[in-house]
Amino acid sequence: MPYVTENCTKCGMCSFACPTGAITVENTDTVDSSKCIFCMRCISLCPHEARKIDFDGYEALRERIRPICEVRKNNELFI
Repeated sequence: MPYVTENCTKCGMCSFACPTGAITVENTDTVDSSKCIFCMRCISLCPHEARKIDFDGYEALRERIRPICEVRKNNELFI
């Protein structure tokens, strides 16, 4: 899970950026683990670099999705 450092100013950018609503404007210090999809958007868009992820956790996630990402897949359109 992404975590918040002392650099957080509670600007709410992470909350607005989260596609699943795992971070609320009222409580930007926590992430709802049942909603988080580990897209890392909150980390990449934080203007204060206040959101981080545990490096060991990142490596574990990377290894878990490596087989899925190694094979090129065709685009699909679902209507």
